[in-house]
Amino acid sequence: MKNKDLKDVLVGIIIISVVLLIFFLGAKYKGLLIFSTQPPSSEAFQEQEAEHTDYTIQAIQNISSCQDLTNPNTIYRLNQTITATTDPCLYVKANNITIDCNGHTIFGNDKISIKASNRNNLTIINCTFVESRKAMHLENCTGVFISNINVINGSLGGGTGIYAKYIKGGFLNNSIINQLEYGIHFYNASDFIITNSSFKSNAIGIFMDFEVTNISVLSNRFENNSEGLYPSHSIGNNISNNTFINNSRPIPFPAVLSYITFPVNVTFLARFIKSSVATAMPSYAPPTVGPAIFVIRHNGSFILPNVSVNVTPNITEEASPIAGKITSFGIAPIKRKGMAYEKCKALFKLQNISFEKKDLAPNEEFKTRIEFAVPWTTLTKIPLIFKLYANNVKIKDFICPISVDIPDFMFDIVTSEDSFAVCLLFNPTKLSCPNGAYEFELDLDKNHWTSVADHYGPIRTVKPILIAYEFSIDPSMLKKIKTASLRLYCKGKIIKKKTIPLWR
Repeated sequence: MKNKDLKDVLVGIIIISVVLLIFFLGAKYKGLLIFSTQPPSSEAFQEQEAEHTDYTIQAIQNISSCQDLTNPNTIYRLNQTITATTDPCLYVKANNITIDCNGHTIFGNDKISIKASNRNNLTIINCTFVESRKAMHLENCTGVFISNINVINGSLGGGTGIYAKYIKGGFLNNSIINQLEYGIHFYNASDFIITNSSFKSNAIGIFMDFEVTNISVLSNRFENNSEGLYPSHSIGNNISNNTFINNSRPIPFPAVLSYITFPVNVTFLARFIKSSVATAMPSYAPPTVGPAIFVIRHNGSFILPNVSVNVTPNITEEASPIAGKITSFGIAPIKRKGMAYEKCKALFKLQNISFEKKDLAPNEEFKTRIEFAVPWTTLTKIPLIFKLYANNVKIKDFICPISVDIPDFMFDIVTSEDSFAVCLLFNPTKLSCPNGAYEFELDLDKNHWTSVADHYGPIRTVKPILIAYEFSIDPSMLKKIKTASLRLYCKGKIIKKKTIPLWR
């Protein structure tokens, strides 16, 4: 290679290295910890998605006759009343299917109206079944959700409303099952919830046959059945808050001892609540002093078991911590990740979160009492996340702002033995600064104003942010400092100023 060519290559490598070095140093010394404190768009609680699996429905297909349902991720919607001409009439042959009868009727004609075998995530809603041998035949299925159905007059005075064999995980709600041999026939089934439904004039309302476990029968009505509920071979189930009227034998005595525990599996319940029921409506009015009381009202039609709540501040780290040095202070920032953030976060720390863990009935309120780690200051205005649990399984998240209206400017100092954190929260929507570039100066004991922007550059934002800087300092020097002042600038003009005591 010629010397000139070699020289050109070396020059190119040097230029690339310099560019990369500038980029790296620019990112490293930017110097801001930014945490979004944008309040929810609604003045009330904003619901978040729960962490359980999301079942996405991608298409709607109208049907008007008996057929095989072969497309996954589809809502099959009945657009007219139909009579079974095949057995079964509707045969589910894919996962994640919803059958919405849209208020129409399926006349069973002594056949199976809906059949599903070896399927996951099946939803059946808004259906009426008349004269079916089996309205729904479900076998080897997981995650079955049935709501707002009406099953009447089984074929030849017999028939079964729901035949559930080898079923794991399901939910029946707001349904009527009348004049059948078996309203529901469970065989080797588990993790099923039956609530807010009516069983009338059946031979057996619910028949639990062979290894039926973890079935919860909550807030239902059994009327004029020969046997309201017959748990033949079942253990570890729960029956509570049901009404039994004029049944020949409501519950056979030998099986009563099976209903001691409350092991309802709400992992499946969470999906049903998310998609079908407005479970809770939190509300809140902030006090001027003292603890805050938060109220969650249960608007569902069934009991939520063993309810509890977890509350945390809604602060999310969005950028790297600062690294660098402010020489005019004679003190240097702590470079370990998250130190300033953790100290400023202490301003939002919650303590003594108390509530009564209990079963939550429809229209009942669940109250949570929260005390803050520090007295109420302007910096406690930040949203909270409420995680609602039933039997230690998360049902839903809610965001509640302590104050929807974030002030224009807030400033505080958090001290420790040999360091202090500067915490600045401001709201650009309430400040007149057209280009959105802010700078600020810090002063200790009115001794010397130092521009932080000179070292870290201006702050550019159009939404509320929390900025955290932390500085190490000799403990003896720190104890002598009595006040800290901050001035916020826009285009060289002071727009906000505040002085606070360092120790309080």
